[in-house]
Amino acid sequence: NLSGQLIDEILIVKEKTIKEALKHMILEERTIIEASSCVVVAALMDYPNYDFGKEVALLLSGNNIDVNLMKEVIK
Repeated sequence: NLSGQLIDEILIVKEKTIKEALKHMILEERTIIEASSCVVVAALMDYPNYDFGKEVALLLSGNNIDVNLMKEVIK
């Protein structure tokens, strides 16, 4: 099982935190990314004391975001 060899553990993030992460990326970082990419940002927010290791890289992609979701998040 390849995933069992590569994945150490899985972190669960709240949908509310994903929206907060999306809002942060839009308003603070001035970057529009897909909500699915915000899952990794949300993990950092939901687990502030988690040991992610010495160096962390986040893969953020896409700018295909629903306009209604963007309106909801930034209000």
